[in-house]
Amino acid sequence: MYKEMSLWEHIVELRYRLIVCLIFVGIGIVVSFPFSKDVFGFLELPCKGIIHNFVFFSPQDAFLVYLRISILTGLVISLPVIMFQVWEFIAPAMERKTQKYIVIFVLFATLLFLAGMAFIFLLVLPAGLKFLLLLGGTQLTPMISAASYISFVVGTLIAGGIIFQMPVLSFFLTKFGMLNWKFLTGKIRYAIVGIFIVAAILAPSPDMFSMFMMAIPMFFLYGVSLLVSFIANPKSGNTNVEILQNT
Repeated sequence: MYKEMSLWEHIVELRYRLIVCLIFVGIGIVVSFPFSKDVFGFLELPCKGIIHNFVFFSPQDAFLVYLRISILTGLVISLPVIMFQVWEFIAPAMERKTQKYIVIFVLFATLLFLAGMAFIFLLVLPAGLKFLLLLGGTQLTPMISAASYISFVVGTLIAGGIIFQMPVLSFFLTKFGMLNWKFLTGKIRYAIVGIFIVAAILAPSPDMFSMFMMAIPMFFLYGVSLLVSFIANPKSGNTNVEILQNT
């Protein structure tokens, strides 16, 4: 192993990594705040032709809207740093030979997070917003606050980014001997149930449509994760994994 650490050392290390992430996210927030109005215009694209005007109900709402947008932008700007800190936190539990994967991890984890956000932004949000708002028909007129819309969008985008980390997680867990493709194949039934549970939790709306829109890419990503695990280790021979598979 690369380095053994006590529980307290892990806690101290985690606190340090979180502080570093917060500092860089904070810098990203400050840098992006002056451009938050432009970013808001971009985030309006999924609702074009559906929502025509936004409202706010308290004096501080406008500021909070732009702050939330800046937080999202700061998070995106800081993604490489965040992924690097994640790697540095788990590095002590790895063998020295795995250190060469740091660039691959940071690069692909960042790109997949952005890909997940793009998928949500381009496909899930337009369809989801149209479905939810048209449910009111002619009897209900939507009056959407900017704060609720941004919360909806930001939450859904971040959820999409997290979901798209599945292949990266599969690759490294396989490389570190904690997973293999046979285990993933044998647990497909449980994965289906788990995906629907996770989709229900991450979906920004409790309706079935939103849940299915979140679940569909997760099914695809599970298949990709299985393939990635096979590529990472075609010869399944990890005793620990096989024991789990037989339970």
